[in-house]
Amino acid sequence: MMRIATSVSMTMLWLACLPACGGGDSSGGKVNYSVDDSKQVSQVSDAEAVAMCKQTMEALEKAVPKSASCTLSGLFVASLAGGDKKVCQETYDECMKKPDEPDDEDTCKLDDEDSKLTDCPVTVGEFEKCINDTIAAVHDVYDGLSCDTDPKSLEDIGDDLEPASCKAIEAKCPELAEDDEE
Repeated sequence: MMRIATSVSMTMLWLACLPACGGGDSSGGKVNYSVDDSKQVSQVSDAEAVAMCKQTMEALEKAVPKSASCTLSGLFVASLAGGDKKVCQETYDECMKKPDEPDDEDTCKLDDEDSKLTDCPVTVGEFEKCINDTIAAVHDVYDGLSCDTDPKSLEDIGDDLEPASCKAIEAKCPELAEDDEE
């Protein structure tokens, strides 16, 4: 289960740096776990944790359409070229021409890190809210990007991606935040 919590920020970074593998949709994704909202995350079975992780990853991919991901790629390249909008547009156009490639990596494997939630008093409902709020924040950040965006503003892109609902979880379980600070 820890893989879900710590990989949310890693997944956002992955989505930010690579062209989208799926089509995405303009409404963003949302999770609605089949696990009882009042159940403690520490009591979720391995099978439930993997199912929750997969649903989370699918929702994050839906939150960012390929066009938005390609725009961000263009902005990163443009930032290396001194903010040149033409470079951004060229990178965007190349990215959009590339066929979508499925991600074969299984990001939902359980490992030793998953034990960090054993004593964490967070419910599935609280965790679901954090994930949905994060997905909404990711969608909002991407929705506002274009090649007219100042590439220097990308330095602070992560500042808008940690909603209060996730900070509340980190307050209850500080060991989760430790991975983000490393």
